[in-house]
Amino acid sequence: WLKVNQDCYIDPESKLPIALWGYDISYEEPPEDIFDIPDIPDGVMLIDNRPGAPEIPEPAWMKEGEIAKEQFLRARHALAEGQHHKAVELFTKVVEIDPKLNWSWFWLGKAHYELGEYDEAIYNFSKVIDMRTKNKDVPHYCYLARGLAYKAKGMKDMAQRDLSIALPVMIGALRNIKGAFIFDYADDPLLRDIPKDKRPTAQKSLTTMINRLRTVTDHNFGYHPDATLEEKEQAIAAWEEWYENSGQINFSPDAETVHVPEATEEGDE
Repeated sequence: WLKVNQDCYIDPESKLPIALWGYDISYEEPPEDIFDIPDIPDGVMLIDNRPGAPEIPEPAWMKEGEIAKEQFLRARHALAEGQHHKAVELFTKVVEIDPKLNWSWFWLGKAHYELGEYDEAIYNFSKVIDMRTKNKDVPHYCYLARGLAYKAKGMKDMAQRDLSIALPVMIGALRNIKGAFIFDYADDPLLRDIPKDKRPTAQKSLTTMINRLRTVTDHNFGYHPDATLEEKEQAIAAWEEWYENSGQINFSPDAETVHVPEATEEGDE
């Protein structure tokens, strides 16, 4: 599952997934009454939204869910527009209503990071890592973000530890570019709203990942989006060789970056 950098095991005969995120998956015939509505216990409210069902006022907690969705949308736009104080305020409201929304915690951390509030950023990124770890997931994008926050605080060892977790996946994405999607998603809180045929091209994702690597490592192996395929291959191979033989992280926020193409992926493979 390249977009989230997870292995999914497939049964070669049935073509069905049999293991994902550390969970085994099996298939049996369901009971005949699997979709029957059971007897509703006393004291439990049933909200039936099917056409023709009696209208029943929704409970307050359902209304809070709608409020959280609306605040989440406003918060993402605020973050994308650089309104970091407003983003902090809105994302904080969202996690108060629904503390299970891991992307709200993550982007709340990003807003704090942009404000130079690194302790708060680290707290929020750690919340996401704890939540995803319980689901047997490794949020490499979040280790990258937390590593940068540790680095900004001067906590070099902690930064090295986190960035070392993210780095092999970032290097791997240079060849399997779909593996860069989750990093792009984390960087752009509005990406989820963009139709798939309008999302960044593989070329844009690759160039953006190169820039992330330059910032994290302070290395430059000559990659350029306008280069020939052979020249791009040489640059990617140089990154792989460097990681295999050294992999030493040397954070450099002022590293020279490459211009990122703005095209969308219509017709792009």
